[in-house]
Amino acid sequence: MQSNLRNPGGFPRQAVVGKAHIMKMFRQQAHTLDQEFVVRDFVDDFLASGNIPLSLIRWEMTRDSTDVPTTADSL
Repeated sequence: MQSNLRNPGGFPRQAVVGKAHIMKMFRQQAHTLDQEFVVRDFVDDFLASGNIPLSLIRWEMTRDSTDVPTTADSL
C-alpha cells in the first residue's frame, strides 16, 4: 500500500508489462522447443538468470536480441 502511495500507478503497471514480456518469452520458447518444452525447465532457467532486465533474460534464453539495446541505440 505504501509503495503505491509513493509511486501511484507505478508498480501495478510495471507488473503488467513484466508479465506480458515473460509470457512472450514463454510462448516463444514453447513454440521453438515444441514437444521438448517443459514448464519447469523454463521457470528454472528464468529464475537462474538472476536480477537482470527482462530483455537480457530473453536474449539469454532465446538468443532473440530485438529488445536488447545496442551501443548505437544508447547514444
